[in-house]
Amino acid sequence: MAEHRVVTPFIEKFRSFLRGRKVIPQLRYADLTSARTQPPPEIPGGPNHKTSKIYYFTRDARREVELPIEIFVDKQITAGCQSNK
Repeated sequence: MAEHRVVTPFIEKFRSFLRGRKVIPQLRYADLTSARTQPPPEIPGGPNHKTSKIYYFTRDARREVELPIEIFVDKQITAGCQSNK
């Protein structure tokens, strides 16, 4: 495995000297992170376990959206027509 390096050894020692402590790089490497073979958590169900039981579900405005209503059905407005009463 190759050594994990951000800068050259000279620059790393120079930075450590100026800071007065060892510089810890903020990069994350795949072989240094935790394994992804962890089991999924077992979380017990609670009052908000089902979406239909949550109060927010009933007051969500996105669920109240309906198709547009046609106001003029079988009526056509023509220019220049006036109705005599």
